[in-house]
Amino acid sequence: MIDKVTILITTFLRRGLLRRCLQGVATNLPECAVVVTSDDDIDPEFQGNERWRELPFDSGLTAKRNVGVQLVSTEYTLLGCDDFDFSTPDSRNGVCLLAEVLNNNPAVDVVCGRLLGRGNHAGFLEYIPGEYIRETRLNIGLTTPYSR
Repeated sequence: MIDKVTILITTFLRRGLLRRCLQGVATNLPECAVVVTSDDDIDPEFQGNERWRELPFDSGLTAKRNVGVQLVSTEYTLLGCDDFDFSTPDSRNGVCLLAEVLNNNPAVDVVCGRLLGRGNHAGFLEYIPGEYIRETRLNIGLTTPYSR
């Protein structure tokens, strides 16, 4: 199921972090497609399986994400950036869980993760266009239809 995920990585003037990020993906998530979008005018120096798109200098994060999503051909997309660390076993487990949740719950459109364990931001957003966005926070320990 993890082969249904494309990892979209945005970068700007941080080739060292990008190199570490891509090495982590190659080591722990070789089944995932990778798309890299950059707007820093530095020639790509990577020879991996990633698809690369260079944008005009300082185009911005939104432009990079929009162009990157157009290059995705898998069912699911993980939006990341060059400082994501995919070198740990937990990163593989997280991407597998992302694919599992999305595959088993077709009504779910977005799955988010925890940022370095800082705080409890677990919850759901319900969006009705033109009406409201409702946020429901979860308490630690509560089970949901989407929890393991």
